[in-house]
Amino acid sequence: MATYKPSTFNFSSLKDFCWPVDSRDAFFNPEANNLYLKVFEGVAYDCTPPLNMTASPDADLFKNSPVHHRYADTHEAGEVFIATLGKARIATPYAFIFNQSGVLFNDSYHNQSMLPMPIERMEHFIKVDLQMSIKDEAFSVPANTVRFDWPPKQIEEPCILLASPWCEGYHHWILETLPRLWALDEFEELRNLPVVIPAWAKQYHLDSLKAFGIDDDRILKFDGGTWDFERLYVPSFLAPGGHSERQITWVRERLRKAFGITPESTKERRLYVSRRDAVSRRLDNE
Repeated sequence: MATYKPSTFNFSSLKDFCWPVDSRDAFFNPEANNLYLKVFEGVAYDCTPPLNMTASPDADLFKNSPVHHRYADTHEAGEVFIATLGKARIATPYAFIFNQSGVLFNDSYHNQSMLPMPIERMEHFIKVDLQMSIKDEAFSVPANTVRFDWPPKQIEEPCILLASPWCEGYHHWILETLPRLWALDEFEELRNLPVVIPAWAKQYHLDSLKAFGIDDDRILKFDGGTWDFERLYVPSFLAPGGHSERQITWVRERLRKAFGITPESTKERRLYVSRRDAVSRRLDNE
């Protein structure tokens, strides 16, 4: 039976922690670990805010949502990368990524600005209130201590991490988690490795993975405990910190290919997807 070990942690990005490399050969050097390879540049898009943001009495609630919406004229997503970590650790049901020295990587969920959201929801696992400083900016997090299951489960085979905060949810799975399989498109060296997903995955998680060529025998179901990996490949989200045309196009084209759908450009019919019977997140004036 597992016992529990509290451990303090600090923060870093994978880009700051790892050695940068600029080629596939360097990245897949079997003698090297803790490497970072940028694959695609970050992107930015001009945006148009909702039309009634200045007139609606509810606009302030919308603008001050805890989710980091961007109402400026530009929406940005960071560079797309892949990292390889030696002696990597994932822990807590959110599959936060650590190293053996207690560094929690911001890239566990998008980036530095997005990570506080899942951390704030981990009160059962994270203790002691503290002001933490990330580089030159400080933000309040509910804790600096995480409860690890002990001893960790040892995973000797190289694996690819897909699990991340909220990936059991449909939106997060479709737009954040599945697109991490971009790394298999780019690197044939990864195409036969196991992928790590939450143990509480639903059938649609497994069905979508199978449609994308990931059979059950390549799936490792992470139980929310503490797992240590000899080598862990961490592909970034396809739109770190936001959304991008690259991300949406990847999902659309892969789903069409998986289910044999051929788009027809002559169609003029439009479909409206209603949330009228939804339990939550309904439109008041639909």
